[in-house]
Amino acid sequence: MKYTKILVLFLAVVLLGSLVLTACGGSNTNPTDNGTPTDQGTTDQGTTDQNNNGQTDQGTDKPAGEEDDILVVPGMESNVRLNAGDVVPDLKFKLHPVSAGSESSLYQIMEENNAKALVLDFWAVWCEPCKEELPYLEQLHRQYKDKGLVVLAATIDPFEDEVSIMETLDGTNDNKIKKSWKKLGEFELIDGQAITMNIPVDGDRAMSKALGVTSIPRTFLIDKDHKLVYQHTGFDEGKVNELIQKVKEVMGE
Repeated sequence: MKYTKILVLFLAVVLLGSLVLTACGGSNTNPTDNGTPTDQGTTDQGTTDQNNNGQTDQGTDKPAGEEDDILVVPGMESNVRLNAGDVVPDLKFKLHPVSAGSESSLYQIMEENNAKALVLDFWAVWCEPCKEELPYLEQLHRQYKDKGLVVLAATIDPFEDEVSIMETLDGTNDNKIKKSWKKLGEFELIDGQAITMNIPVDGDRAMSKALGVTSIPRTFLIDKDHKLVYQHTGFDEGKVNELIQKVKEVMGE
């Protein structure tokens, strides 16, 4: 009897110990909301921080002026906004020496050429997309000049003397502009032939500002009534083809 009581007591102690150990072990393996490492590593805040390091829309968008085919002109601001159908003002300008170096205006040059339409493009020698676009404009000029189209490629390069650009090259401190214009001075952009389209000089940027230009290249198509038909900013072959199609429509082809 005595041994039986001792055995029962021993078994009771063992059973109680097992229950205690089981309870303790269970509390260590049962995850709580506050203690789960996974929850801490996948919060919305953590995901946002990771994306903000280069994977959000904001992080992957190109800064203004760094698009492949468009360059923002530094310091160029204008509140002017022209829409299709608006009358384009009779802007005055001076032509580059290669275009006789004379003074003219949009209306005057259209009248002198009995123009059905006019393409006006703004560019600069430091703008690579602009220089890529020039051969297409020259080709457009050659193809339609005898059919009533005038093409003006207006440079916004800021020279002191807006007429004698080549003479002012010796006085400019901008070697890049100097080198670019001397190279362009050969005027051999297509098949070794000289540029024949007119080149207005918008050194003071009065023309471009009057039309709301803040980025280049910027192209306008104007009809015989001096109304804006079409405009685009930037250069790629798709935009050129769209311009050509609009020219054909205005010319009645």
